[in-house]
Amino acid sequence: MGFKRSINNSATTVSYLLDTFFDISYSEPNNSPIDNYFEKTDSLNKLITYYDTVVVSNPPISTFPSKTLYNLILLGYMSVVESYFRELIRKLVLIDEHSAKHCEKHSLKYGAAVIHSKEILPEALLEGYSFANQTRIAEALKEFLDIKNIYNDSQLKQVAQKFNDICQLRHILIHRYGKLGIDNYINLRDHSLNNCIEKPIDLNSTKLFNISVVCNNLVLIFNQFISDEILGRTAIRANCKWTWDFRSDRKEFSKYYKIFECNSNPPLAGKPDMFTLYNDLRIYGRTLR
Repeated sequence: MGFKRSINNSATTVSYLLDTFFDISYSEPNNSPIDNYFEKTDSLNKLITYYDTVVVSNPPISTFPSKTLYNLILLGYMSVVESYFRELIRKLVLIDEHSAKHCEKHSLKYGAAVIHSKEILPEALLEGYSFANQTRIAEALKEFLDIKNIYNDSQLKQVAQKFNDICQLRHILIHRYGKLGIDNYINLRDHSLNNCIEKPIDLNSTKLFNISVVCNNLVLIFNQFISDEILGRTAIRANCKWTWDFRSDRKEFSKYYKIFECNSNPPLAGKPDMFTLYNDLRIYGRTLR
């Protein structure tokens, strides 16, 4: 038997049931993906407000680990962005025939086919997919929604590049506990970071606000772009989805409208109602004849 001498405390025995870690009473909210995104983001923002207004002014807990809280909030922002894209793709695959047919070539794990309900099944297609940088977002939109060359749009490219910087901060937090490594330095070479190598991320509420704006802009601009692409595609004459009689099309069109409508952040002033959007699409469809 080899050398054995205690140099630290012994491990503690722990017992639990893993299913108690999950909220089995949860049911999917009947909101659009973008509204769900802003609801989750608002919850993260409340943590910042709570720290700035309550913790800071309370001397007994002035040692609250603010840097850790800020780091976790940044990770939360990134998680919410990924959740938005997953939900959007899943819901579109369920209602959009073109997207559904485009996904037929993808393999699905047997376990997913057996366990998932029909409403959740497209989520299984996204297993193993990450939305943690601009390239992966573009790949997923191409693979599952057949939307290509998205960064030919200069506005999308610009907002995605800013988001990519935040993705690098996320990578630093997850894999290096906040310190800037060489790989991340190389990926962030457009910034002046020579003196930051092996230095820890130092966030505060102002910096987090700027990060949240980058994430919000990404979701807002992509939501608009994807809605234009998907709706415009349904109006193409060769496989037009609509009769152009709102009474006949209303039920089906409402499914698209409810996926993309935004009632948060705050709601767009003069946002078109469902009939107005349908009528605009009908006018667009006539230009394609």
